[in-house]
Amino acid sequence: MRRSLVFAFFEKGYAALLAVLLMVLVSRLLTPAEVGLFLVASAGVILVETFRDFGVTSCIVREHRLTPDFLRGAFTLVTMLSALLGTGLWVLAEPAARLYGTPDLAPLIRIASLGFVFAPVSAIRIALLRRDMAFGQLAAIGIASGTAGAVVTVALAAGGLGPQSLSWGSVAAACVSAGGAMLVRPQWDSFRPSLAHWRQILAFGGWTSMVTLVGLMSEQVPRLLLGRLMGLDALGHFYRALALTQLPDRMIIGAVQPVIFAEFSRQARQSTPLAKGYLTALEMISSVQWPLLACLALLADPLVHLLLGPQWLDVIPLLRIVAIAGMALFPVPMTFPALVATGAVRDNAVLQLVLFPLTVGIIGVAALNGMTAVALSLLLLNPMQAVMTLWVVRRRLEFDWAALLQGMGRSAVLSIAAMAPSLLMLATTGPTLLGLVAVGLATLPCWAAAVVAMQSPLSTEVMRLVARLRRQPRGLRA
Repeated sequence: MRRSLVFAFFEKGYAALLAVLLMVLVSRLLTPAEVGLFLVASAGVILVETFRDFGVTSCIVREHRLTPDFLRGAFTLVTMLSALLGTGLWVLAEPAARLYGTPDLAPLIRIASLGFVFAPVSAIRIALLRRDMAFGQLAAIGIASGTAGAVVTVALAAGGLGPQSLSWGSVAAACVSAGGAMLVRPQWDSFRPSLAHWRQILAFGGWTSMVTLVGLMSEQVPRLLLGRLMGLDALGHFYRALALTQLPDRMIIGAVQPVIFAEFSRQARQSTPLAKGYLTALEMISSVQWPLLACLALLADPLVHLLLGPQWLDVIPLLRIVAIAGMALFPVPMTFPALVATGAVRDNAVLQLVLFPLTVGIIGVAALNGMTAVALSLLLLNPMQAVMTLWVVRRRLEFDWAALLQGMGRSAVLSIAAMAPSLLMLATTGPTLLGLVAVGLATLPCWAAAVVAMQSPLSTEVMRLVARLRRQPRGLRA
C-alpha cells in the first residue's frame, strides 16, 4: 500500500500546486463576481454528476467477483445516465439563469454539460485501476487532465472569455482524463451494450448515490443558497477562503481516500478487522492537515496578498475562521471507505440525511447576517459533523476512543511545532515576503522532528526519507 500512497500523494501534491497557481492567475484575470457566477454553475453540475455515476465505480472496486458481463452492464448504465442527465442540464440551463437573474449563467452550465460525453469512457476504467491499486497510472492520468484543464482555463481567461474559461477548462480535463484512461486500460469489450447485473448494480448504487448526493448537497446547496441570498460577489469571496483551506484536503485526503478505500475493500473481502487501520488513517490525516490549516490561519494576511491580490482582501478574516473550523473535519473523509467496505452504506446514507437539513438550515440563517456569520457557523457545524461521523463509524468498527484521543493528541503537538516558525515571524519581522519564504523552509523540519519525537505513524516514512537523503551524496560521489 505504501507504493500506492506515494503515487497518490505525488498526484495530489501536483494537483494542489496546480490549483494554487490556477487560483493566483484566475484571481487576477476574473472578478469575484465572475468567480461567484462559475461557482453557482458548477454547483448545479456537480450535483447532477452524482446521479451519472450512480455508485457504479464504487461497486466495481468493492465487487468480489468481477466478470466481463458485469463491466458491460456497468458501462451501459453509466452511458445511459450520462446521456439523460447531460441533456437535462442543457435544457434546464435557461430556467436556472432566469432564477438567478443572470443570463450569463446559461452558457456556463451548457458548456460544463459537455463533460458528460467523456464520463462513461473514463469512469469504468478509472474504477478498474483503483481496484487493481494501479495508482501510478492513475497519477499520470490525473496530472495530464489537471494540466490540460489549467492551461485551457488560463489561456481562455487571458483571452477575455471570462467565467466561461473555467467551464471550458473542466471539459478539457474530462476529455484528457477519458483519453488517458483508454490509453492505459483500453477494455474494448466494455463498449458492448448490456444490461447484465443491472439489478445488483442499481441496488448497490442506489444507497451509494444517496450517500454521495446528500453529502454533495451539504456542500453545494449552501453555495447555491449563498449566491442567492448574499450575491455573487460575496459568494466569490467566501468560497475563495474555503478553497484555500481545502488545498490540504485535496492533497492529503484526495490521495489517501482512494487508496484506503481500495485497501479496506481488499481487507473486508479477506474478513480482516478494519479498526486499527481506520485509526491510523485518521491520525495520518490529522497529523498533516492540522499543521497546514493552523499555519494557514496564522498567515492569512500575507498569503491572500501574495496569492489573490488586492481585490480579494475581504477573504482574510474569513480565511482565519474557516481554516480553524476545517480542523474538525478530519474524520469525515474516511467515513465512506470504512462504511462501504464493511457493507454499511445505509448507515452513511442515514448520517448524510440527518446532516443535510442541519447544514442548510444553519448556513441559511447565518447568510442573512453576512459572510462573517456564515464563516462562524462552521465552528458549530464542523465539530457537530465530526462527532456524529465518529459515532456512526464506531458502531461498525468498534474502535477504542482512548486510542483515537491519543492519536489526536499527537497531531495537536505536531501542529504546535509546525506553527512555531510562523509565530516567530509574526512576532519579529512581520508578514513579509522574505519572512514567508523563511517560514516555508523552517516549518517542514520542525514538523518532521516532531513527527519522529512523537512516534507518529508517519515517523517511519520520515525516517525512510531522511535515510534516502543521507545516502544521496554518496551515490553522487560514486
